[in-house]
This record gives sequence, structure tokens and C-alpha cells, in this order.
Amino acid sequence: MPQLAEVREAMFEKKRREKAIGARADDRLLCWFEVTVSNGARIGEVLALTREDVFLDEPNPFISITKTLTRDKKGKYFIGNAPKTASSVRVLPLSAEAVECLKLRISKLSDLSPKALIFPTRYGTIWTPQPLRDRLKRALEDAGLEHLEVHPHLFRKTVGTLVADNLNIQSATIMLGHSDVRQTQKAYWRAPKPTDLDLGTALEIPKFKTIEVSPGTPLPQESKSNSGDPVVIEIAGPVNHLPLPESEAP
Repeated sequence: MPQLAEVREAMFEKKRREKAIGARADDRLLCWFEVTVSNGARIGEVLALTREDVFLDEPNPFISITKTLTRDKKGKYFIGNAPKTASSVRVLPLSAEAVECLKLRISKLSDLSPKALIFPTRYGTIWTPQPLRDRLKRALEDAGLEHLEVHPHLFRKTVGTLVADNLNIQSATIMLGHSDVRQTQKAYWRAPKPTDLDLGTALEIPKFKTIEVSPGTPLPQESKSNSGDPVVIEIAGPVNHLPLPESEAP
């Protein structure tokens, strides 16, 4: 997460520099980044987004993935009629940052049709992956972050790892549009190393837990309440474990 913050700041700085020297500030790279780190969509899926695929006024804003960029035999890009696989058809959530940048992007589009690209070039054509990669590389070099060796696909793997760690590997598979969980496990999930785990905290058994008991519950004499109100007491060990007599305690 700290590295993602550094990358985001590098893109903000690039926009500031462009504006300062009088060049037309381009927010496409930053907006692509915000969308990608929201949900781990493929680079071709994001660059193929059109107005009809973006739903920003919903209670939980999302994008609909129904197509992707494709290359013909001559290497020319076009928008296909379907994404990479059948399991790639899905809806993906958007962060608050992604929603804001998409609103700004859409407000700048001169094409009002549902098929208008969200990330076109300045000439209204398809923004292809290689120019995006080049802009990302320059932004990181200008910020002195080339040592991170960041590339667009790395964001997708980062999202896969975060979802797998915080939810489960099945959720990561669905979000990334994989047809097999084994693909997610093999290439898109960095299993935590033992050194990454705070075992000292994770395995620590709390000495006391505070619980509330109802009136009428048998209690030690010093814990009883004369008013009949609930009583708060402390017991040793985890919740649902009763304290052992001193003679039986380990």
C-alpha cells in the first residue's frame, strides 16, 4: 500500500508539471490507475470502456466488463465484441477516487454517444496499451521510482493478492475474471511469508476479557450488584473460557 501511494503521487506530480509548463494536462493515466487499483481489471478491459459501461450514479458505482481491446493479424487494435473469456464478463466496483476521476473524464468527452470511449487519444481513437506503459514508465522515472519496476499488470496482481488475503481466493478469482482458481493462486496471489505475519500478536492469548452478565447469574461475592443491574466483570483467558482455580492453572 505505501508503494501504491508513491505511484499515485508520481502521477499527480506529472499532471502538475504539465500544467506548470503550459502543456495540456492529461488525466488519463491517473484515472486508468484509479480504476485498475479499484478492481484489478485488465488493461485492455479498461481501455475498451465506453459511456454505456460506466455506472457512476448507482448507490455502489461500478463498471460493466463486456469487451476488451483485441489485435488483428496486422497488429492493429480494435474493440472486440466480448472480453477474453466467458468468465471475464462481470461487474466491478469503483473506489471513490475512481468515481471522481471518471466523472471528470466523462465531462471532457466531446462524443456524447453511448459508444464513446472513456480513454480515447486526443484524436478520438483507441488509446493502446504501449503508449500507456510508456507514460507510466516516464512518470515513475521523473519521480525517481524506477527501482519499483512497476508495470500495468502488477496492479492487477496486487488487487488479486489484497482480495485473496482480506476475503478469499475464490473472491479474487471472480473479481479478476479467471475461469479457474488455480490460475489465480499460481500467478496472481503472493502468499504471505512467515516473516510477514505478526505471530506474536496473532497467537497471543489475552489475559483478561471484559464481559457483561445478566442479573441472577451466580457470581463471586465481590462482583454482585445490589441494584439488580447487569454487572461487568473480568475473566481470565479468551471469551467463553472460565477461569481455572489457582491449583489447576498451568
